Amino acid sequence: MRFWFFILTLLAGIQLHVSAHAKSPDTIRQDAQQHCRDSFVFKGFYLGMPLEDAQILLNEAMGFDSAPTEIAGPLPASLPGIPPGMAPGTDAANAMAMIMGMYEASAQGVKVHDMEDHLQKKQEQRQRSPFRIYRHNGQLVLAQNSIDRPFAVAESDGRVVEFSLSVPVREKLFQAKGLTRDEFLQAFVNAYAVTSLEGDVIQLKTRYMGMEIESGVQGIYHFRSPKGYEVVYYGDVAFRDPDLGALTPHVPPEHLVIRSVATPQFN
Repeated sequence: MRFWFFILTLLAGIQLHVSAHAKSPDTIRQDAQQHCRDSFVFKGFYLGMPLEDAQILLNEAMGFDSAPTEIAGPLPASLPGIPPGMAPGTDAANAMAMIMGMYEASAQGVKVHDMEDHLQKKQEQRQRSPFRIYRHNGQLVLAQNSIDRPFAVAESDGRVVEFSLSVPVREKLFQAKGLTRDEFLQAFVNAYAVTSLEGDVIQLKTRYMGMEIESGVQGIYHFRSPKGYEVVYYGDVAFRDPDLGALTPHVPPEHLVIRSVATPQFN
């Protein structure tokens, strides 16, 4: 009896320890204001912030339940049956996820006439899941699942070096539902220290038969700050071959990416 009392007391102490050190969203937003001069700050998020702070703030903003801030484990490099080069969040990855979902549902006995409702419920369940912290490719990521592109990436020290805002996330964060791409980008430029977003086209490459080849192009709007960050809005993609497109690493269209970049040091 004394042993179990000791265990329960220890667990309670651990719970109190975690709760005492978890920051509130308001505290995190206040911390962000101290970084306005040396980082890009938006809605309480900023480059260089602790990844667990980003997790707390994002789940609150999205209306999700809070989740433990410890590392949940490794994030699968790809879904079962999906080639490793297939980028999360792309149309190809989403299509493959749907096919795998149909296969799994069929194996579980779901009838053909019930398949659409089953997959819709699974997708809604996935979209309601809180964001967790995972290990991935030597970094830490804040992700909702292994299908969509992670919201934030941090180095091994736990400090965020990149944010990637999907349409659902930015609509929630900026209350931008219903805005066109151009309307959103203009409002974003007006609200933050972004003098302008320059249009450009980038080459996409992939490895095929042991060779690196150009597989397509993607339109972007970008801005680089002397403070050591860049803002890039990724637009539509055009592939030379649809089969190569499924294997080409690229940022999914309609994603706004804010990342740290190296700046020259002359002192």
